[in-house]
Amino acid sequence: MDDAQPILQTMELTRYFGMVKAADAISVEVGRGELVGIVGANGSGK
Repeated sequence: MDDAQPILQTMELTRYFGMVKAADAISVEVGRGELVGIVGANGSGK
């Protein structure tokens, strides 16, 4: 098991645009050398 710290981490991220909740309690960790893509429709809050 690799104990290296993640290079990107978010915990319980919630994002609103006005009264619209676009993301609810998202948690993500990205390690060194990992490739991550985020997909979604235009205007979806990516």
